[in-house]
Amino acid sequence: MGNAGFTAARLLSELGANIIAVSDSRGAIYNPQGLSIFEVMEYKKLHGTVADYPKAETLQDPQNLLTVGCDILIPAALENQITEDNADQIKADIVLELANGPTTPEADKILFSK
Repeated sequence: MGNAGFTAARLLSELGANIIAVSDSRGAIYNPQGLSIFEVMEYKKLHGTVADYPKAETLQDPQNLLTVGCDILIPAALENQITEDNADQIKADIVLELANGPTTPEADKILFSK
């Protein structure tokens, strides 16, 4: 839920997408029914993180966000988040990379084969 992630979530939300999980540097949250992006951002402004947002499950390991079943996964902040160790667990149909180098070359081969 940094600049790129929030903007992508907002735009997709406005187009009718159901945003089910988001993260920041301090935590990740998940609600299969959907999240109100603006409410989540307000919570983050007040608390400094999305973790413990009351209308979602806080994922104990933020890396688990990468393997949530979804249509589009958008790594939008850190590099090398999708690696050969977790690429085979990605369930998203589409990986839309907004971060600089979020997928390692080894992971890219695994995703391409899927």
